[in-house]
Amino acid sequence: MDRQTSVTLNGNKTSTKYDALGRAIETWQGDTDTGTKLSVMKYDTLAKGVLYGSYTYKDGAVYSSVIDSVLDADNDYKPTLTKYSLSKTAEPSPVHIASTRPRDTILTG
Repeated sequence: MDRQTSVTLNGNKTSTKYDALGRAIETWQGDTDTGTKLSVMKYDTLAKGVLYGSYTYKDGAVYSSVIDSVLDADNDYKPTLTKYSLSKTAEPSPVHIASTRPRDTILTG
């Protein structure tokens, strides 16, 4: 499978690592596995082929995450509950929980 694995803009290289199915699973500043990890995407946790969550990194630790923790199997596996989280050192830190319909959204921090 042909995929663009890196792009360099103004001297800054960003690389993407793919799984065997061609899905982006990691992004890096610099080369994959040796640069600075920027993000990770996880698939297949709740249903085969479906994105479960994405995680961004800052200073080598998870900075934020978006997790689709409940999927509607009768509606093309669309999320019915999504959790957004920021690390305790993230700025600004959300201080409330928001809920919208028909899809619930939970902010944690």
